[in-house]
Amino acid sequence: TANKGFAGVAADKSDTEKAVVLAGIAATLWSHKITPVFDNLAALAFFKSRRPQARAGFFVTNAGGIEAAAAVHAGADFLVGLEYLKPETVAELRKTFPDAVIINVLSKADGDVMALAEETIKAGADGVQLKPMSEFVEGAQFEQAGETLTNLQAQYPQLMIVGAGGIFGEKFANVLKMGVLPAVGFPSPESVPVEAAKYRAAADQTHDV
Repeated sequence: TANKGFAGVAADKSDTEKAVVLAGIAATLWSHKITPVFDNLAALAFFKSRRPQARAGFFVTNAGGIEAAAAVHAGADFLVGLEYLKPETVAELRKTFPDAVIINVLSKADGDVMALAEETIKAGADGVQLKPMSEFVEGAQFEQAGETLTNLQAQYPQLMIVGAGGIFGEKFANVLKMGVLPAVGFPSPESVPVEAAKYRAAADQTHDV
């Protein structure tokens, strides 16, 4: 991500310089086949201007119509809910950006996840992000899918499902084995090259099993 979790990155730099630094971090992720998701529009635009074929996402909210338009114009391929996107928000995004991949975030705190999923899929979402992932799995290391995740996969076999929150180490591989795309974070910008390489290696090894 851009500012999210990296608020201190290039804090003493201009907005343009900060965007360049953040785009560089995203480039490192992409070099390991990890799709970056931004919440800094300038960083997204700089990244896509240098790597137009790379895939990238942007976080949107229920009040983010104008910002979503700017993100798509800058080259965002994915629009990811930073909060639960209401059905009317998803429907408007789908109507306005027919080619964008829309991923809505779902949490048990927002209500019945199966009902929310049905609403957001009918509104036009391509996928859902389950957060925190710990609520949708069983076992300390996320050894197996929980009831809600199992039901989602059975009812919507073509649905893109992303898991987020506390996915690292053995949990990362276990989430992949469930057929869920893990969203990962990094403790610091400096950690990105090493940690991204570890995630890539774990993903490759999991797919080889």
